[in-house]
Amino acid sequence: MLNSGYEGAREITKRLRNTMGWSATSGDVDNFVYEDANDVFIADPEMQKRLLETNPNAFRDMVTTFLEANGRGYWETSEDNLDRLRQLYAEVDDKIEGNHSDQTARGEAHQAQMSRKERSSWERSSGNKGKSGRNV
Repeated sequence: MLNSGYEGAREITKRLRNTMGWSATSGDVDNFVYEDANDVFIADPEMQKRLLETNPNAFRDMVTTFLEANGRGYWETSEDNLDRLRQLYAEVDDKIEGNHSDQTARGEAHQAQMSRKERSSWERSSGNKGKSGRNV
């Protein structure tokens, strides 16, 4: 599934969410299902890196799903594992929000620059007065 890139990572997360949904509706999901998924997708540093690079939002959702499954009593795991999941969540969230903040800052600077140009152009073409109070 990961060979599909971004969509593959999203699909893995979707299936994990569906597993939790099955736990909620049927109560018939054995603990080993979550443990195996955790071992494959979270405990393996290479897999973590691959998921994080492919689709960081899906990876964050996956970590959230594991924490939620535990919180709802569908999955029992060690406190060390829960601590690792919480730490991973914080790291991934910082990475996503950091990237978003950098992109937002660049976008706002570009927008401000464009706004000045557009405003200046509009003031010249419409005969409106600029900040100095003179016709521009």
